[in-house]
Amino acid sequence: MTLVDAYNMTQSLSLDDLMDFTDAFLVIRGMSGTDDEDVKRMRLNKVLEFDDTSGSAEWLIKNLNDAYIENLKNRLQTDIHKFSNIPDMSDSNFAGNATGVAIKYKLIGLEQIRSRKEREFKKALQRRIELISGMMKTKGIDAIDFRDVEITFTPNIPANNQEQAQIVKDLQGVVSQKKLLSLLPFIEDPVAELEELKREEEKAGALLRDEEGYPDESILEKESDQI
Repeated sequence: MTLVDAYNMTQSLSLDDLMDFTDAFLVIRGMSGTDDEDVKRMRLNKVLEFDDTSGSAEWLIKNLNDAYIENLKNRLQTDIHKFSNIPDMSDSNFAGNATGVAIKYKLIGLEQIRSRKEREFKKALQRRIELISGMMKTKGIDAIDFRDVEITFTPNIPANNQEQAQIVKDLQGVVSQKKLLSLLPFIEDPVAELEELKREEEKAGALLRDEEGYPDESILEKESDQI
């Protein structure tokens, strides 16, 4: 918060300096006899008249070190992301051509913060479900066991689907199909996906059989010719 306050103050003071520059005073040297009417006329005509070569005019402004101010703001911005463990998503060096795993490593600090908050949310939700279950029991309604309710949090981070698919392919025969499907981020319900896959296989097998349940020779010959 201290860094954020410092950044806000730097931005505010920069705007104040810009406003002061806009409202700067015009200093006219060697023209002590100038009155209000002369000033109005010069402002209207956009012309300054001097009696001799000793006269001059300039704006009375405060000299600003733009480079120092910008470096200060950039340093504050960098420190804010550094100490909050949140990378600058708008930085071109953040992603580039990095893989999903490389991006996850860059987000590990943020992921640690998210996991801690996730545990707190999960604990609170479990307590809420437990209270609802207790209320249902009090009213004589068939209640659920709050421990049977599975709470799932899905991190909103980039995923490398091609890499995940390769991992699933390499684990065929080692891990159950349900577990493998759960590794794919675009599959929300592995059980339903397995059931749908089974129905498709049964439907495909039925198309290759005749009415008596024997293999349909015409379909097999047709597929053989295509091969």
